[in-house]
Amino acid sequence: MASLIKLIKDLEESHVKVNADGYLDSTHPLVKEISYLADELLITPNGKLDVDNMEILDIAGYRTFPVERDRFGWLIGGIQTSIGVVTYG
Repeated sequence: MASLIKLIKDLEESHVKVNADGYLDSTHPLVKEISYLADELLITPNGKLDVDNMEILDIAGYRTFPVERDRFGWLIGGIQTSIGVVTYG
C-alpha cells in the first residue's frame, strides 16, 4: 500500500490532463501504474473489495468509491486524489 500511496502523491505533483468529469488521463504512465497497482491491492483474488486496503488508502486521504456498478457489485472503482479521479478495475 505504501507504493500505491507514494505513486498517488507523485501523480498529484505531475501535470496530468483531467477531463470535464474530473477523471485523470488514463494514458498517462503514472495513472496507468496506479490503476494497475490498485487492481492488485484493492481487489481480492476472488474479485471482492479489499476493505482493509481501502481503509488504509482512506486514512492516507484517498477515498475509494464505485464509478460504475451493477447488481453484483463494483465494475469500476475510483480513487479520489487532489487533482482528479483515477479509475481501476
